[in-house]
Amino acid sequence: LTAAGAAEESPLGLRPYQAFEFGAISYALALEATPVPGDAPATVQSLLRIAERETRLETQVKIDVRTRPVHRVRLYVPATLEVEQVVAPGEFTWAATDADGRRLVCVYLGAGQSQPFSVVVRGSLGRRQAADPVPAPKLEVLDVVGQQGDLVVQVDPAFDVRAAERQNCDTIPVSNTFDWLQAEQRPLARLALRYKTPQYDARFEVRARPARVSGYTITNVKVTDVAVEETVSIDLTIHDAGIREVLFTLPAWMEQARINAPKLRQKTIQDAADGRKLFRLELQDDTLGQYRVLVENDRVLLNAGQESELQAAPIPELQTGRTDQRYVTLENAGRDEVLVVDQVELGPLSRQQAEWRKLAEILGENLTSAYIVAAEAKSPKLTFKTKQRKTVETARASIGLGETLLVVDAAGAYRGQQTY
Repeated sequence: LTAAGAAEESPLGLRPYQAFEFGAISYALALEATPVPGDAPATVQSLLRIAERETRLETQVKIDVRTRPVHRVRLYVPATLEVEQVVAPGEFTWAATDADGRRLVCVYLGAGQSQPFSVVVRGSLGRRQAADPVPAPKLEVLDVVGQQGDLVVQVDPAFDVRAAERQNCDTIPVSNTFDWLQAEQRPLARLALRYKTPQYDARFEVRARPARVSGYTITNVKVTDVAVEETVSIDLTIHDAGIREVLFTLPAWMEQARINAPKLRQKTIQDAADGRKLFRLELQDDTLGQYRVLVENDRVLLNAGQESELQAAPIPELQTGRTDQRYVTLENAGRDEVLVVDQVELGPLSRQQAEWRKLAEILGENLTSAYIVAAEAKSPKLTFKTKQRKTVETARASIGLGETLLVVDAAGAYRGQQTY
Protein backbone atom coordinates (compact mmCIF):
# COMPACT_ATOMS: atom_id res chain seq x y z
CA LEU A 1 0.00 0.00 0.00
CA THR A 2 1.15 3.52 -0.68
CA ALA A 3 -0.23 6.66 0.77
CA ALA A 4 -2.14 8.81 -1.71
CA GLY A 5 -2.68 12.54 -1.68
CA ALA A 6 -5.56 14.27 0.05
CA ALA A 7 -8.98 13.57 -1.46
CA GLU A 8 -11.53 16.17 -2.35
CA GLU A 9 -13.53 17.87 0.38
CA SER A 10 -16.43 15.74 1.63
CA PRO A 11 -19.98 17.15 1.24
CA LEU A 12 -20.50 16.13 4.88
CA GLY A 13 -17.86 18.56 6.01
CA LEU A 14 -15.37 15.81 6.91
CA ARG A 15 -11.72 16.61 6.52
CA PRO A 16 -9.54 13.76 5.09
CA TYR A 17 -6.61 12.92 7.26
CA GLN A 18 -4.77 10.31 5.13
CA ALA A 19 -5.59 8.17 2.02
CA PHE A 20 -4.17 4.86 0.68
CA GLU A 21 -4.37 3.03 -2.65
CA PHE A 22 -3.85 -0.71 -3.27
CA GLY A 23 -2.88 -2.78 -6.38
CA ALA A 24 -4.13 -6.22 -5.38
CA ILE A 25 -7.14 -7.69 -3.66
CA SER A 26 -5.06 -9.17 -0.88
CA TYR A 27 -4.17 -6.15 1.20
CA ALA A 28 -4.05 -5.44 4.91
CA LEU A 29 -4.25 -2.16 6.75
CA ALA A 30 -4.34 -1.77 10.53
CA LEU A 31 -5.81 1.52 11.84
CA GLU A 32 -5.48 2.89 15.34
CA ALA A 33 -7.25 6.07 16.55
CA THR A 34 -6.23 8.02 19.64
CA PRO A 35 -7.77 11.25 20.91
CA VAL A 36 -5.96 14.41 19.98
CA PRO A 37 -4.87 16.02 23.26
CA GLY A 38 -6.58 19.30 24.01
CA ASP A 39 -4.51 22.44 23.82
CA ALA A 40 -7.05 24.97 25.10
CA PRO A 41 -6.45 26.60 28.50
CA ALA A 42 -9.34 27.36 30.90
CA THR A 43 -10.04 30.37 33.09
CA VAL A 44 -12.51 29.84 35.95
CA GLN A 45 -14.34 32.79 37.52
CA SER A 46 -16.40 31.77 40.56
CA LEU A 47 -18.72 33.71 42.83
CA LEU A 48 -19.38 32.18 46.25
CA ARG A 49 -22.40 33.65 48.04
CA ILE A 50 -22.35 32.92 51.79
CA ALA A 51 -25.65 33.71 53.50
CA GLU A 52 -26.61 33.11 57.10
CA ARG A 53 -28.24 29.74 56.34
CA GLU A 54 -27.20 28.79 52.79
CA THR A 55 -24.21 28.88 50.45
CA ARG A 56 -24.53 29.27 46.68
CA LEU A 57 -22.01 29.02 43.84
CA GLU A 58 -21.95 30.54 40.36
CA THR A 59 -19.03 29.57 38.11
CA GLN A 60 -18.09 30.73 34.63
CA VAL A 61 -15.59 28.55 32.73
CA LYS A 62 -13.90 30.32 29.83
CA ILE A 63 -12.32 28.02 27.23
CA ASP A 64 -9.70 29.63 24.96
CA VAL A 65 -10.05 27.51 21.80
CA ARG A 66 -6.85 27.34 19.70
CA THR A 67 -6.23 24.57 17.13
CA ARG A 68 -9.21 22.21 17.17
CA PRO A 69 -12.92 22.71 17.97
CA VAL A 70 -14.19 21.81 21.42
CA HIS A 71 -17.28 19.57 21.57
CA ARG A 72 -17.57 18.98 25.29
CA VAL A 73 -16.59 20.56 28.60
CA ARG A 74 -16.02 18.44 31.70
CA LEU A 75 -15.27 19.70 35.17
CA TYR A 76 -15.16 18.32 38.67
CA VAL A 77 -17.31 20.28 41.12
CA PRO A 78 -17.81 20.01 44.92
CA ALA A 79 -19.64 16.87 45.97
CA THR A 80 -22.28 18.93 47.81
CA LEU A 81 -23.11 21.12 44.78
CA GLU A 82 -26.70 20.70 43.61
CA VAL A 83 -26.53 21.94 40.02
CA GLU A 84 -29.61 24.01 39.19
CA GLN A 85 -28.68 25.67 35.90
CA VAL A 86 -26.12 25.30 33.12
CA VAL A 87 -25.66 27.87 30.35
CA ALA A 88 -23.63 27.14 27.20
CA PRO A 89 -23.53 28.45 23.61
CA GLY A 90 -25.91 27.02 21.00
CA GLU A 91 -27.70 23.71 21.45
CA PHE A 92 -26.31 21.61 24.27
CA THR A 93 -27.11 18.97 26.87
CA TRP A 94 -25.55 18.43 30.27
CA ALA A 95 -25.38 15.79 32.96
CA ALA A 96 -24.06 15.59 36.53
CA THR A 97 -22.68 12.20 37.56
CA ASP A 98 -20.27 10.66 40.05
CA ALA A 99 -16.88 9.58 38.73
CA ASP A 100 -13.96 8.26 40.79
CA GLY A 101 -15.70 9.42 43.96
CA ARG A 102 -16.06 12.99 42.70
CA ARG A 103 -18.93 14.99 41.24
CA LEU A 104 -18.51 15.44 37.47
CA VAL A 105 -20.48 17.84 35.29
CA CYS A 106 -20.37 17.16 31.53
CA VAL A 107 -21.62 19.67 28.98
CA TYR A 108 -22.06 18.32 25.43
CA LEU A 109 -22.13 21.01 22.74
CA GLY A 110 -24.31 20.49 19.67
CA ALA A 111 -21.71 22.17 17.45
CA GLY A 112 -18.00 22.27 18.03
CA GLN A 113 -16.78 25.65 19.19
CA SER A 114 -13.86 27.06 17.22
CA GLN A 115 -13.77 30.41 19.02
CA PRO A 116 -13.34 31.17 22.74
CA PHE A 117 -16.58 30.53 24.65
CA SER A 118 -17.95 30.23 28.20
CA VAL A 119 -19.98 27.74 30.18
CA VAL A 120 -21.83 28.88 33.33
CA VAL A 121 -22.80 26.53 36.18
CA ARG A 122 -25.08 27.68 39.02
CA GLY A 123 -26.24 25.78 42.07
CA SER A 124 -26.53 25.46 45.83
CA LEU A 125 -23.87 24.11 48.18
CA GLY A 126 -26.47 23.31 50.83
CA ARG A 127 -27.51 24.73 54.17
CA ARG A 128 -25.09 25.75 56.90
CA GLN A 129 -25.05 26.88 60.49
CA ALA A 130 -24.26 30.54 61.02
CA ALA A 131 -20.98 29.81 62.85
CA ASP A 132 -19.69 27.06 60.55
CA PRO A 133 -16.63 27.77 58.36
CA VAL A 134 -17.12 27.32 54.62
CA PRO A 135 -14.57 25.32 52.58
CA ALA A 136 -13.53 26.90 49.30
CA PRO A 137 -15.34 25.16 46.42
CA LYS A 138 -12.70 23.39 44.32
CA LEU A 139 -13.34 23.12 40.60
CA GLU A 140 -11.12 21.27 38.12
CA VAL A 141 -11.63 21.55 34.37
CA LEU A 142 -10.67 18.41 32.39
CA ASP A 143 -9.32 18.13 28.83
CA VAL A 144 -7.43 21.44 29.03
CA VAL A 145 -3.73 22.24 29.10
CA GLY A 146 -3.96 24.55 32.09
CA GLN A 147 -6.35 26.20 34.51
CA GLN A 148 -6.27 29.43 36.47
CA GLY A 149 -9.01 31.49 38.03
CA ASP A 150 -10.52 33.81 40.60
CA LEU A 151 -12.84 33.06 43.49
CA VAL A 152 -14.86 35.99 44.90
CA VAL A 153 -16.73 35.67 48.19
CA GLN A 154 -19.93 37.60 48.89
CA VAL A 155 -21.36 37.99 52.40
CA ASP A 156 -24.09 40.11 53.96
CA PRO A 157 -23.03 43.58 55.19
CA ALA A 158 -23.45 42.40 58.78
CA PHE A 159 -20.60 39.86 58.48
CA ASP A 160 -16.84 39.76 57.97
CA VAL A 161 -15.08 36.94 56.11
CA ARG A 162 -11.47 35.74 56.36
CA ALA A 163 -9.60 33.16 54.29
CA ALA A 164 -7.68 30.65 56.42
CA GLU A 165 -5.51 27.60 55.60
CA ARG A 166 -4.84 28.84 52.07
CA GLN A 167 -2.96 26.53 49.70
CA ASN A 168 -1.78 27.46 46.19
CA CYS A 169 -3.85 30.63 46.15
CA ASP A 170 -3.40 34.25 47.15
CA THR A 171 -5.74 37.03 48.25
CA ILE A 172 -6.09 39.93 45.82
CA PRO A 173 -7.98 43.24 45.99
CA VAL A 174 -11.63 42.74 45.12
CA SER A 175 -11.35 45.59 42.62
CA ASN A 176 -9.08 43.35 40.49
CA THR A 177 -12.14 41.25 39.64
CA PHE A 178 -14.40 44.11 38.60
CA ASP A 179 -13.67 43.37 34.93
CA TRP A 180 -15.93 40.30 35.16
CA LEU A 181 -18.04 40.98 38.25
CA GLN A 182 -21.37 42.59 37.39
CA ALA A 183 -22.21 45.99 38.88
CA GLU A 184 -24.92 44.62 41.18
CA GLN A 185 -22.54 41.93 42.49
CA ARG A 186 -19.74 44.30 43.55
CA PRO A 187 -21.20 45.93 46.71
CA LEU A 188 -21.37 42.61 48.61
CA ALA A 189 -18.00 41.28 47.38
CA ARG A 190 -15.69 41.18 50.40
CA LEU A 191 -12.84 38.80 49.55
CA ALA A 192 -11.10 37.52 46.40
CA LEU A 193 -8.63 34.66 45.82
CA ARG A 194 -6.55 33.97 42.72
CA TYR A 195 -4.98 30.62 41.83
CA LYS A 196 -2.95 29.20 38.92
CA THR A 197 -3.52 25.49 39.51
CA PRO A 198 -6.66 23.46 40.22
CA GLN A 199 -4.96 22.03 43.33
CA TYR A 200 -5.92 24.99 45.53
CA ASP A 201 -7.67 25.04 48.88
CA ALA A 202 -8.88 27.47 51.55
CA ARG A 203 -11.41 27.79 54.34
CA PHE A 204 -13.62 30.86 54.88
CA GLU A 205 -14.44 31.96 58.41
CA VAL A 206 -17.52 34.16 58.67
CA ARG A 207 -18.09 36.34 61.74
CA ALA A 208 -20.66 38.96 62.62
CA ARG A 209 -19.36 42.51 62.21
CA PRO A 210 -19.70 44.89 65.13
CA ALA A 211 -21.99 47.80 64.37
CA ARG A 212 -20.67 51.37 64.54
CA VAL A 213 -23.40 53.53 66.06
CA SER A 214 -23.28 57.23 66.77
CA GLY A 215 -26.13 59.53 67.71
CA TYR A 216 -27.37 62.73 69.23
CA THR A 217 -30.42 63.57 71.35
CA ILE A 218 -32.71 66.59 71.57
CA THR A 219 -34.95 67.26 74.56
CA ASN A 220 -37.62 69.86 73.81
CA VAL A 221 -39.81 71.11 76.68
CA LYS A 222 -42.85 73.14 75.60
CA VAL A 223 -44.53 75.02 78.44
CA THR A 224 -48.17 76.03 78.01
CA ASP A 225 -50.61 77.62 80.45
CA VAL A 226 -51.70 74.25 81.84
CA ALA A 227 -49.18 71.61 80.78
CA VAL A 228 -45.55 70.68 80.18
CA GLU A 229 -45.17 68.89 76.83
CA GLU A 230 -41.92 66.92 76.64
CA THR A 231 -40.47 65.48 73.43
CA VAL A 232 -37.20 63.54 73.34
CA SER A 233 -35.69 62.80 69.94
CA ILE A 234 -32.92 60.19 69.61
CA ASP A 235 -31.22 60.16 66.19
CA LEU A 236 -28.84 57.30 65.39
CA THR A 237 -26.47 56.70 62.49
CA ILE A 238 -25.62 53.00 62.05
CA HIS A 239 -22.68 51.76 59.97
CA ASP A 240 -21.08 48.39 59.02
CA ALA A 241 -23.73 46.13 60.57
CA GLY A 242 -27.36 46.32 61.61
CA ILE A 243 -28.65 46.55 65.17
CA ARG A 244 -31.73 44.94 66.65
CA GLU A 245 -32.13 46.91 69.86
CA VAL A 246 -31.79 50.45 71.17
CA LEU A 247 -31.04 51.20 74.82
CA PHE A 248 -31.38 54.51 76.68
CA THR A 249 -32.36 55.79 80.11
CA LEU A 250 -34.79 58.54 81.11
CA PRO A 251 -36.10 59.93 84.40
CA ALA A 252 -38.66 57.76 86.19
CA TRP A 253 -41.60 60.09 85.42
CA MET A 254 -41.15 59.25 81.70
CA GLU A 255 -42.09 55.61 82.26
CA GLN A 256 -45.58 56.12 80.77
CA ALA A 257 -44.31 58.14 77.81
CA ARG A 258 -45.39 57.34 74.27
CA ILE A 259 -42.72 55.66 72.11
CA ASN A 260 -42.65 56.17 68.35
CA ALA A 261 -39.97 53.98 66.74
CA PRO A 262 -39.91 52.31 63.29
CA LYS A 263 -39.73 48.49 63.18
CA LEU A 264 -40.48 48.30 66.90
CA ARG A 265 -41.15 44.73 67.99
CA GLN A 266 -41.20 45.01 71.78
CA LYS A 267 -40.60 47.67 74.44
CA THR A 268 -39.20 46.77 77.85
CA ILE A 269 -38.73 49.22 80.76
CA GLN A 270 -36.50 48.31 83.70
CA ASP A 271 -35.15 50.06 86.77
CA ALA A 272 -31.78 51.75 86.34
CA ALA A 273 -29.37 53.59 88.60
CA ASP A 274 -30.19 56.92 90.27
CA GLY A 275 -33.94 56.37 90.06
CA ARG A 276 -33.98 56.38 86.27
CA LYS A 277 -35.64 53.91 83.90
CA LEU A 278 -33.92 51.82 81.25
CA PHE A 279 -35.82 51.66 77.96
CA ARG A 280 -34.99 48.61 75.80
CA LEU A 281 -36.45 48.72 72.29
CA GLU A 282 -36.27 45.41 70.39
CA LEU A 283 -36.53 45.83 66.61
CA GLN A 284 -38.06 43.46 64.09
CA ASP A 285 -35.01 43.28 61.81
CA ASP A 286 -31.41 44.42 61.50
CA THR A 287 -31.43 48.18 60.97
CA LEU A 288 -28.76 50.18 59.12
CA GLY A 289 -28.42 53.84 58.22
CA GLN A 290 -30.49 56.53 59.91
CA TYR A 291 -32.86 55.64 62.75
CA ARG A 292 -34.95 57.95 64.95
CA VAL A 293 -36.84 57.33 68.19
CA LEU A 294 -39.40 59.83 69.51
CA VAL A 295 -40.47 59.80 73.17
CA GLU A 296 -43.44 62.04 74.05
CA ASN A 297 -44.88 62.81 77.46
CA ASP A 298 -47.36 65.39 78.79
CA ARG A 299 -47.54 66.57 82.42
CA VAL A 300 -49.90 68.93 84.18
CA LEU A 301 -48.31 72.25 85.15
CA LEU A 302 -49.08 72.67 88.85
CA ASN A 303 -49.19 76.28 90.05
CA ALA A 304 -48.47 77.32 93.61
CA GLY A 305 -49.63 80.92 93.93
CA GLN A 306 -47.72 83.19 91.62
CA GLU A 307 -45.12 80.52 90.69
CA SER A 308 -45.32 76.91 89.52
CA GLU A 309 -43.62 73.97 91.13
CA LEU A 310 -40.03 73.25 90.15
CA GLN A 311 -39.83 71.32 86.86
CA ALA A 312 -36.96 69.34 85.32
CA ALA A 313 -36.15 68.60 81.68
CA PRO A 314 -35.86 64.87 80.82
CA ILE A 315 -32.31 64.43 79.50
CA PRO A 316 -31.72 60.93 78.05
CA GLU A 317 -28.57 58.86 78.41
CA LEU A 318 -27.91 56.85 75.25
CA GLN A 319 -26.42 53.40 75.91
CA THR A 320 -26.35 52.18 72.30
CA GLY A 321 -23.27 53.38 70.48
CA ARG A 322 -21.45 56.68 70.93
CA THR A 323 -23.23 59.89 71.91
CA ASP A 324 -21.98 62.86 69.91
CA GLN A 325 -24.16 65.64 71.37
CA ARG A 326 -27.13 66.16 73.66
CA TYR A 327 -29.29 69.27 73.41
CA VAL A 328 -32.02 70.71 75.66
CA THR A 329 -34.46 73.39 74.46
CA LEU A 330 -37.23 75.33 76.19
CA GLU A 331 -40.27 76.69 74.35
CA ASN A 332 -42.68 79.06 76.07
CA ALA A 333 -46.17 78.84 74.57
CA GLY A 334 -48.08 80.31 77.54
CA ARG A 335 -48.69 83.71 79.12
CA ASP A 336 -46.39 83.15 82.10
CA GLU A 337 -42.65 83.66 82.17
CA VAL A 338 -40.36 80.60 82.13
CA LEU A 339 -37.43 80.98 84.52
CA VAL A 340 -34.40 78.65 84.52
CA VAL A 341 -33.58 77.89 88.16
CA ASP A 342 -30.55 75.64 87.83
CA GLN A 343 -28.38 74.24 85.07
CA VAL A 344 -25.69 71.63 85.74
CA GLU A 345 -23.15 70.55 83.13
CA LEU A 346 -25.00 72.48 80.42
CA GLY A 347 -23.89 75.42 78.33
CA PRO A 348 -26.31 77.98 76.85
CA LEU A 349 -26.54 78.49 73.09
CA SER A 350 -27.07 81.84 71.41
CA ARG A 351 -29.13 82.47 68.31
CA GLN A 352 -25.96 83.24 66.33
CA GLN A 353 -24.44 79.79 66.84
CA ALA A 354 -24.67 77.00 64.26
CA GLU A 355 -26.15 74.59 66.83
CA TRP A 356 -29.10 76.96 67.40
CA ARG A 357 -29.79 77.10 63.65
CA LYS A 358 -29.63 73.32 63.52
CA LEU A 359 -32.18 73.01 66.32
CA ALA A 360 -34.42 75.69 64.76
CA GLU A 361 -34.51 73.74 61.49
CA ILE A 362 -35.75 70.67 63.37
CA LEU A 363 -38.03 72.24 66.01
CA GLY A 364 -39.06 75.54 64.43
CA GLU A 365 -38.34 79.18 65.22
CA ASN A 366 -40.33 79.38 68.49
CA LEU A 367 -37.47 78.31 70.76
CA THR A 368 -37.08 80.40 73.90
CA SER A 369 -33.69 79.06 74.99
CA ALA A 370 -31.34 76.22 74.06
CA TYR A 371 -28.54 74.41 75.85
CA ILE A 372 -25.86 71.87 74.99
CA VAL A 373 -24.82 69.16 77.43
CA ALA A 374 -21.11 69.00 78.23
CA ALA A 375 -19.27 66.16 76.51
CA GLU A 376 -18.12 64.51 79.75
CA ALA A 377 -21.30 65.23 81.73
CA LYS A 378 -22.28 62.51 84.20
CA SER A 379 -25.50 63.95 85.66
CA PRO A 380 -26.67 66.93 83.58
CA LYS A 381 -29.68 68.76 84.96
CA LEU A 382 -31.91 71.64 83.88
CA THR A 383 -34.67 72.84 86.23
CA PHE A 384 -37.15 75.64 85.61
CA LYS A 385 -40.42 77.13 86.82
CA THR A 386 -43.05 79.49 85.53
CA LYS A 387 -43.79 82.90 87.06
CA GLN A 388 -47.07 84.70 86.56
CA ARG A 389 -46.69 88.06 84.82
CA LYS A 390 -48.05 91.05 86.80
CA THR A 391 -51.19 92.84 85.62
CA VAL A 392 -50.54 96.50 84.81
CA GLU A 393 -53.03 98.99 86.25
CA THR A 394 -54.17 101.62 83.68
CA ALA A 395 -56.16 104.87 84.01
CA ARG A 396 -59.27 102.95 82.95
CA ALA A 397 -59.99 105.48 80.21
CA SER A 398 -62.56 104.52 77.59
CA ILE A 399 -62.16 104.91 73.83
CA GLY A 400 -65.40 105.81 72.12
CA LEU A 401 -64.31 105.32 68.49
CA GLY A 402 -61.29 104.02 66.56
CA GLU A 403 -60.67 104.67 62.86
CA THR A 404 -57.97 103.18 60.62
CA LEU A 405 -56.93 104.57 57.23
CA LEU A 406 -54.60 102.44 55.06
CA VAL A 407 -53.36 103.51 51.60
CA VAL A 408 -51.39 101.14 49.33
CA ASP A 409 -49.97 102.13 45.91
CA ALA A 410 -49.28 99.89 42.88
CA ALA A 411 -45.65 99.36 43.92
CA GLY A 412 -46.68 97.94 47.30
CA ALA A 413 -45.74 100.93 49.43
CA TYR A 414 -48.29 101.77 52.10
CA ARG A 415 -49.13 104.42 54.67
CA GLY A 416 -51.41 103.93 57.64
CA GLN A 417 -53.12 106.19 60.15
CA GLN A 418 -54.87 105.15 63.34
CA THR A 419 -57.19 107.63 65.04
CA TYR A 420 -58.77 107.13 68.49
